[in-house]
Amino acid sequence: MQGEEAVDLKALSGGILLSPILDTYAEKPLALVYDSLTDLILSTGFQSAYNFSKNTLENLVEKAITALFLLNPNAHEPSQVHGIRNLFNAQLTYGKAGLTKVKLT
Repeated sequence: MQGEEAVDLKALSGGILLSPILDTYAEKPLALVYDSLTDLILSTGFQSAYNFSKNTLENLVEKAITALFLLNPNAHEPSQVHGIRNLFNAQLTYGKAGLTKVKLT
């Protein structure tokens, strides 16, 4: 997608805040891909990743933003996967059978 006229790629790192980006795109379509919650959980701990996800989702709820959060469930305890998944209204999985709906609202 890099180089597409209507696409502006931003790589977010620990030093970049999401709020200014959301403000910049308040009146424009925005797709957000967070890759990956697995890395965040493994590097900062489950509670920190859970709080980040919850706060981010709260900031996105009233905005016209499509957001995709990626998680490798095989890298975590089932209770952690369950806790993270419960934050999301819509869930998809990708495996040997391809893309599967888990929960959609």
